[in-house]
Amino acid sequence: MPSAVRPANVARVSMLMQSNLLLNNVRTNSVDLLKVQNQLSTGLKLGRPSDSPTDATTIMNLDSTIEQQQQYLSNISYAGNYLNTTDSVLGQVVDLVREAYNLASDSIGTTGQAGRESNAVIIDQIIEELISLGNTTHEGSYIFAGQNSTVAPFSAAQGGVQFLGNRTELQTRIANDTLI
Repeated sequence: MPSAVRPANVARVSMLMQSNLLLNNVRTNSVDLLKVQNQLSTGLKLGRPSDSPTDATTIMNLDSTIEQQQQYLSNISYAGNYLNTTDSVLGQVVDLVREAYNLASDSIGTTGQAGRESNAVIIDQIIEELISLGNTTHEGSYIFAGQNSTVAPFSAAQGGVQFLGNRTELQTRIANDTLI
């Protein structure tokens, strides 16, 4: 806080002492003026932490809290996009499974071998597409692989489909005490 101008005329003091007091007041006021000018030019109340350690501590705590909140927002955005991708893929999977079901149902009543074989070929293509959808990634992570998200979770194997992921769910922190 800037100091006030102090009187320089003190009774029973030599002229040299009065001039020293006056010079000291001018220096103190100049330093205070420089601090205020720095605050105005930079827009910062503190130029360095040593100006006010308690205020500097408060500022550092607030900066840390802001960084933490920004990370939580980033986590929420990532999780939302991840879920949107998952929802979209699952919608496509449902459509393909319905199509395969309808083809299989149509083949049950059909006595013609050619019709069943053509439906079987189409269903095999649907299975390949389902494997491809099961291996969908979001920002480089396989969405259905669990925590083993760097390895494609599904592959065609011996006339079927093999799951190579794991069932451990992914979690992200969206607040100090909240994992989703």
